[in-house]
Amino acid sequence: MVDRALELAEAVDHLVCCRRPWNRALCGADLEEASVTIIVDRLCSMCMEVAMSGLAEHGYVLEDLERAICPLTGENCPSEDEIDEKIIDRLRE
Repeated sequence: MVDRALELAEAVDHLVCCRRPWNRALCGADLEEASVTIIVDRLCSMCMEVAMSGLAEHGYVLEDLERAICPLTGENCPSEDEIDEKIIDRLRE
């Protein structure tokens, strides 16, 4: 049972801030050997909690957002094109 729980924990996808180093998830998990994942199967609930509470601290509610807002700073997130460029740069490293 414990082995299965550890296996599932490793299979969880985490959130990162595109403006910060990508080796640390919003939940604090170490992502040294992580890869960029566009479509996720299992999202870390702790990362979601950090994102949701961060948005709330900046006066936003996820369901009401018309644009992407950084939960860490409250600023607008970069455009999809800028994010794509960051991902491509990251994959080249």
